[in-house]
Amino acid sequence: MDRSRCPLKLVTLLLCLLPSISSDRPNDMLGLKEKCGKSDATDYRIFGGTSANKGEFPWAGLFRVKLKNDKDSRCSGVLITDSVFLTAAHCVCRRSSSCYDASKLEVAFGYKNFNRASNKFSILDYKTYKIISDSDVGSAGDFALLKVNISDRYVKKLGLRPICLPDKDYSVEYSKDQAFTAIGWGSMQAYFDFPTKLQKARFTYVNNTECSRLWRSNISNQIICTASDKGQDICQGDSGGPLMIQIESVWFLTGVAMSNGGTCGAEDESPAMFGSVFFFKDWFKSIVAQFNGAG
Repeated sequence: MDRSRCPLKLVTLLLCLLPSISSDRPNDMLGLKEKCGKSDATDYRIFGGTSANKGEFPWAGLFRVKLKNDKDSRCSGVLITDSVFLTAAHCVCRRSSSCYDASKLEVAFGYKNFNRASNKFSILDYKTYKIISDSDVGSAGDFALLKVNISDRYVKKLGLRPICLPDKDYSVEYSKDQAFTAIGWGSMQAYFDFPTKLQKARFTYVNNTECSRLWRSNISNQIICTASDKGQDICQGDSGGPLMIQIESVWFLTGVAMSNGGTCGAEDESPAMFGSVFFFKDWFKSIVAQFNGAG
């Protein structure tokens, strides 16, 4: 997440809110009410590129595609229910006609030591909304929902908790000073130099007019753009990670980090882009209902 030393593609990130936004707390669109968005951490101060604390983001997970020769492809993501995991669609599909079989996918939880077998869980099924490639700059809908094979016992044992999904669009209230916090498992310095602990960093809001100008492309209003003035960025492995706001001590997911054709650490400092989850709330509700019906 260091812009000055991070040369890769596949962007992702997660963010936290300053009190410039309305303090009228929304409801969770999935009806989880008091169950979601609660952190066990007491110190929310954000300093650039630091490790997250234990229990600070209990919904965070590392998504991996198990490939040959013990290699893997990774992304970030979050739990939106006890067993439904959200990441980017391009993480599970190389292109619209070539998606990985669910048997090759897994999610690991915990803020560190995610290589332990007890932290890794298989995927029973998944659904994608739209696969967006690097050439589709400005398009929204790069979402994948995964049904995780995890029992209530392990949810409790690992201290997992879903993040809330707002039933209100807050983007109309964002100002240029709006601050967010990014978290993810992305590369920190060199190619595939991945962290051993979950990372967090602060970013600020960039309006879509300015974002479109910097990207030289029309950016949809279903996308939230962010930037950093402290040399922080998002990198390989951060894709699918959440963009968050915090209202009355409750964390809400506002966006999902996309692959936007940029290069982390780029000198032009093109804004990072996140697909707004609010605009796709009907799809989220529908897929979660399908997964719940499947047991």
